[in-house]
Amino acid sequence: MAKKRLPESSEDVAKLAKVFFETIKAESDRGCVLVAAAFLDEALELLIRSKMMRDVKVVNRSVDPLLTGVGPLRSFWAKTELCRALDLLADWEHEDLTQIRDIRNLFAHSYENADFDDPRIVEMVLRLNAFGRRILPKEDSPKLSGDKDARRRFSLAASWIAGALHNRSGMVKP
Repeated sequence: MAKKRLPESSEDVAKLAKVFFETIKAESDRGCVLVAAAFLDEALELLIRSKMMRDVKVVNRSVDPLLTGVGPLRSFWAKTELCRALDLLADWEHEDLTQIRDIRNLFAHSYENADFDDPRIVEMVLRLNAFGRRILPKEDSPKLSGDKDARRRFSLAASWIAGALHNRSGMVKP
């Protein structure tokens, strides 16, 4: 497998964000969740790397092995927990990333049809802080024809958190 290339500029982040939005819009519900989780995983990695040494020798010998292959920080969970331990995430962001990871696991590890119509998924999405009940109460949420409210909320939450992580990494121009 080729080495994943992280964005190196705010322009790269903007291009990735555009591809992200286009992709989740075109994907199935399962694809939407998996793509969003992958995008957030990369945003967490970018945030972590932004706080580490950038000397090429150090990156090659110490940073890359932590975050790639069988490195201890390779998983979405490990990156989330490290960012929380380093105080790089607000409590609500940590909660939402954990919830998104749980949703991702339900979609990824089920051979049954997984979608945003599942009451378990709807309830998990409504527990998100970003665009869950606290930000956009269900009764105040306008429904568009053919639009799944839970999918829309999930997509907005993932986008919001990814944007915050990218901003915090210093990769987005103010």
